[in-house]
Amino acid sequence: MRVALRVAYDGTAFQGSQRQPHVRTVEGDLLTVLGRIGAVADAQAAAFEAAGRTDAGVSAAGNVFAFDTAFRGDELARAANAYLRDAWVLARAEVADGWSPRRAARSRTYVYAAAIDEIDADAGRAQAAFALFEGEHDFGAFARMEAGRDPRRRVDVARLSARGPMWQFTVRGDSFLWNQVRRMVAAALAVARGEAELEDVRRGLAGERVELGTAPAEGLVLQDVEYDGLRWTTEPKDARDVLAALRSRVGAARVAERRARVLLQGAEGFTRAELP
Repeated sequence: MRVALRVAYDGTAFQGSQRQPHVRTVEGDLLTVLGRIGAVADAQAAAFEAAGRTDAGVSAAGNVFAFDTAFRGDELARAANAYLRDAWVLARAEVADGWSPRRAARSRTYVYAAAIDEIDADAGRAQAAFALFEGEHDFGAFARMEAGRDPRRRVDVARLSARGPMWQFTVRGDSFLWNQVRRMVAAALAVARGEAELEDVRRGLAGERVELGTAPAEGLVLQDVEYDGLRWTTEPKDARDVLAALRSRVGAARVAERRARVLLQGAEGFTRAELP
């Protein structure tokens, strides 16, 4: 039997999603846990496949992993979540033999969260720049190109939602190049800050070499991978446990943010008093 798992993870805890020797990765942890509960044997690990790889620091709300197993389906998520740390199985689906989560994906959606402290960052300019990425283009200037890869990609959605100091970039397309989304975001932020112009983005999409930076990995989340006809199953108790764990993380992050702001306010107050 072949099974697909929808998995969320905190990318800041891993050195990427793809298996690598001697470092902690999402696939490495997941395969270790699946082996521990008897869901995957060494011979089956070769058939283990992900919908997409994420770099170190990049998180996911719904990356998809598929593998062959004889483990009882309705207990799989609970058993895996009992041992996983910084990653959570959200749902499972039975799929056909040989089914590939990468090739079968209809679209992928990424969300990038950026904290904007600069008072001179213009959201209107950022949105205008980001909108230029919609459609089919040569994204070679906005990606870390690998040998033999076609630089042409189609982006269906490139949207910015700017609320106060927190900006959220949403991107959807069928596939992406290495670092493409992070470089798209960096380009929009450069335009927002007046460090680049809309024409620089247009030149890059026309095939010219431009360098507008790469946004930090920690702001990026693989939000969703969509499939036609896939029926996900989630056990209510498993879902409650996962949501409780994630809410706890949100609460801890809010406390950490508030603590950092208090420290900043205290330091600003002191230095202003001491500066001539």
